[in-house]
Amino acid sequence: MLRARGGLHNRVTVQMSIAPFTLKECEEYAAFKNLAFDRGQIAECYMAMGGVAYYWSLLREGESVAQGFDRLFFGESSVMRDEFKRLFSSLFKMERRHVEIVRALAGRKAGMTRDEVLSALGERSNGDVSECLAELVECGFLRKYNQPARVRRGAVYQLVDNYILFYFQFLDAWKGNDPQFWTHHYMSPKLNAWRGVSFERICFWHIPQIKAALGISGIGTDVYSWRGKDQDGRSAQIDMLIDRDDNTVSLCEMKFVQDEYELTEDKAGKIRRRGALFLRATKSRKAIQNVLVTNNGMRRSKYSGVIHREVTLSDLFRTQ
Repeated sequence: MLRARGGLHNRVTVQMSIAPFTLKECEEYAAFKNLAFDRGQIAECYMAMGGVAYYWSLLREGESVAQGFDRLFFGESSVMRDEFKRLFSSLFKMERRHVEIVRALAGRKAGMTRDEVLSALGERSNGDVSECLAELVECGFLRKYNQPARVRRGAVYQLVDNYILFYFQFLDAWKGNDPQFWTHHYMSPKLNAWRGVSFERICFWHIPQIKAALGISGIGTDVYSWRGKDQDGRSAQIDMLIDRDDNTVSLCEMKFVQDEYELTEDKAGKIRRRGALFLRATKSRKAIQNVLVTNNGMRRSKYSGVIHREVTLSDLFRTQ
């Protein structure tokens, strides 16, 4: 940590920001290690390990994704099971405080404001929390973003580190004794639900690739999540909203499914209502563009016209 007190205080000559690998870079690294993974499997590894090169180096040639996960996360001496504790104790002086914050954020997919974090911790005001939030953002564990004041006041902090989220989902309270947990539950509803939510986080890590696929790389944008309610009290949520400077708002529906995604009458109606509710709630005068981001594309139906643009998993593997 650059702000830490110690022997290197005021002796830093160069700061270097090391970004995690993108999906494309992970694909290239997997090829270098001779891992026989297709893009869907590379995406699944990314869901659990992000683009951290060290984690990818632990994967072995000849193993399937399920075998690798069992060895790394669920085996008796799994190297990644206690990685969270080692990581936080080595990085932070106030380790307990940082853990409390990420634990609170792990349960809120769209993120929380500082005041909401304080409320979750049962506190009214604490300068340590602000410092911890800043450090977590600096380390890349949290994403800090601002929404228009008419949508939500205060910066929002969103937990985006894939390994930490995987840890809280599966390993934090792990009491299982199945060293082949991932293999035995590979197609279970629980793991498929996890893949669906995790795919949304992959999309947030690849916003430049999504913008390139939409042809708006050179257009200024704000990207955030949104939720609201209509007059009847029905709630609506947009997991990724790209607010564009070309007088357009792209509302992104992100789906990770085993086959082509098919829009039903109910799903199409939900997308239409969500866009209308967003315009009413925010008083935005921008045009609405509905975008589907999915791993296997969309099956054509009489309802598919509600989607204006499609982005596929292959688009996320762009070099931008």
